[in-house]
This record gives sequence, structure tokens and C-alpha cells, in this order.
Amino acid sequence: MTPEMHLVGDYRARLGEGVYWSANADALLWVDIKGQKIIRFCPQSRTEAIWSVPETIGCIVDDPSGSGFLAALQSGFAAITLPAGSTEATLSPICNPESDIPGNRFNDGAVDQDGHFWAGTMDDAEVVESGSWWRLAPDGSVSKLVSGFKITNGPAFSPDGRYVFLTDSSRQTIFRGRYTPHGG
Repeated sequence: MTPEMHLVGDYRARLGEGVYWSANADALLWVDIKGQKIIRFCPQSRTEAIWSVPETIGCIVDDPSGSGFLAALQSGFAAITLPAGSTEATLSPICNPESDIPGNRFNDGAVDQDGHFWAGTMDDAEVVESGSWWRLAPDGSVSKLVSGFKITNGPAFSPDGRYVFLTDSSRQTIFRGRYTPHGG
């Protein structure tokens, strides 16, 4: 059986990534990394909304502790709101764990079953293997989990909760590690 595909929305991204179903918004969200935008498509109403962010954004996820969102951006982790009737997202910085690596930016991310936000960094020029995987805990603490990646992508967790999968797209490699609630 071939799945039936349909185009959603009209927005054309420069570098569209991080497609995410948001339970908080009951909508499909994704980001335009280079265009510095967040896009929301509501399937019930078939409407699209777009918010600008003031910097490169790697991903957006539901905030496990509330009804808002978390994002991983050029400047680190932030809480984010998408005000109705506005074209500007509102950012509340949480932390920038790589403030000492100005060429890096955050890329892809996901939330695990224990409410931790995992996000990877990468060299924005895609040359140096300076990327790391970070974990933002529900209490606001941040941990570096593993380093040496060029293009971090696709964090995922096994259905049984035992494994985490992290990708380095430049190597075309998916790594598997044992998951623990305390960091990998």
C-alpha cells in the first residue's frame, strides 16, 4: 500500500527541519533554521501560522512541564511562546551551554519519556566535529552527554524506553546507547 501524500501549508523554508506533532497546540510544527521561523499547521482548520525568531533555531518541542514550548537555538535553550495574532515568537533564555564555541548552533532535538529535552549542537559551517548532545532536565539543569559530532540529527528513544538513538548525518551513522533517566 502506497501512502497518500498531501502538501500542507504554503510556507517554503530555506532549511526546513524538525517536523513535530505538538499535543499542546494540536498541530504540526517545524522550523526554518536559516529563515529563523517557526511554522504551525493546524489540520482541523487547515490554517498555517508563522512566527519569526531573532536567531537561528534548530528545533521546537512541547514543554513537558506546561502548555508552552522549548526550543534549541543559536544561543542555547529557551522557553518559547507563540502569541496568537503576532508574527514574533517570545523567547525566555534558559542557558547557553556552548557560549565558548561561537561557531556552533543547536540543531535537532526531542523530549524523552522522563521529560528531558535532548538537543544536539553542530558547527554551523559543517566543517568541524565540535557538536555535542545536551540534555535539559525538568529542573533546569543541563548535562553534556557525548561530543565529537559534525551534524547532530534525529534523537529518538526506543518504545520500551531502554535505548536512545543519536545521529551524525555527516557520517551517515546512527548511534545507540543505553537510556537512563539520569543522562544516557
